[in-house]
Amino acid sequence: MATASTPPSAKAPTRRRLLRILLSDQRVVCWEICEINPHLDSLNTLAEVSLGIYKSVLTVLDQRL
Repeated sequence: MATASTPPSAKAPTRRRLLRILLSDQRVVCWEICEINPHLDSLNTLAEVSLGIYKSVLTVLDQRL
């Protein structure tokens, strides 16, 4: 189980899997990804993890269109 001290990259595979399932549903018509506070991300870790998640779900969206 992930804890508050778990790095974001450790949770990324679970997030990718969940988003692929959700975005494969035709009822989903909008999806957004945002960074809550970029000033806290001094090493750009969250931005890199978010980009990886975004890229991984593009195939699901491409298949739907």
